[in-house]
Amino acid sequence: MRRIFGLAAAFLLAFGCAGAWASPMGGLAYNLMTPGVSISSGVGFTQRDVHTLKDERIVDESSSSRFLIKLDIAPIKFFDFYGLVGAADYQLDDVDYRGNLATAYGVGIKPMLFPLGFDSRLNVAADLRYLAYTAEDHNIEARYQEFQGALTIAYLLRGVAPYGGLKYNPILVGVTGDKNDLEGEMDAGVFIGCDYFVTPNVFFTGEISIFSETSIHLMVGYNYPPSL
Repeated sequence: MRRIFGLAAAFLLAFGCAGAWASPMGGLAYNLMTPGVSISSGVGFTQRDVHTLKDERIVDESSSSRFLIKLDIAPIKFFDFYGLVGAADYQLDDVDYRGNLATAYGVGIKPMLFPLGFDSRLNVAADLRYLAYTAEDHNIEARYQEFQGALTIAYLLRGVAPYGGLKYNPILVGVTGDKNDLEGEMDAGVFIGCDYFVTPNVFFTGEISIFSETSIHLMVGYNYPPSL
């Protein structure tokens, strides 16, 4: 049965790499316990209230579908850095803006904060990330930039790794030819998720976020050496 799940995960990973996928906290949420590498891909959808910088009373609801690959590398124990690449769109409800699917990219670092110096299945880590892309609709470009800092707490059990935490992720959307650039209504949020290992190396992840944004993400990934 585990072999079947492993083959299915490998197929989904290959499909994800061909089309790129989403950018949640997980996959993996915790640090690699030894020098190693993790690659994950997934699909996600997010909604967020925004207002214009010119007048905070002018509000709208934005949405985005994202398809990203995340490559996480740990050159040393307790410290990971990663890159993101793929595609994302951007839409606004009230002004009927429907941005096209655009190339997205980002970088991040993930230092482990606790515990250091002894073996433990508890992992408390910081996560600092930058993500950007430029969508276009009828020659109007929307330059989306997201800055994110998060505190993640994960616990590695047998076959699963539940996690959760707090994040601060302000956004800035620069609109070409328009003085009404946008920012998020709320910058602070929370998230919860879980990595489920079908083999010691292959995992699936589900995650939801609320407050700063309402989002859901599903992923599949592979890490080496195995974490569990």
